[in-house]
Amino acid sequence: MAHISKDKRNNIKKIQNSIDNTIENYNEAKKQIEVADSPISISNLKAKNERRLESLSGMKDEIREETKHNKNN
Repeated sequence: MAHISKDKRNNIKKIQNSIDNTIENYNEAKKQIEVADSPISISNLKAKNERRLESLSGMKDEIREETKHNKNN
């Protein structure tokens, strides 16, 4: 059982790392939107950020599930 628990903790760390990277990319894209001069570029960056927000929501749900699983084991 301890082995499974360790794997789950590693999963949580990996997911958290993905969350951190996604937030960093989101913020960088927001900066790029401010200086972009092409409406197409702005539209593409905004669309990417919308997908990032959706991904963040899913990753946060995954962490909650992993944490819940760890508490039950």
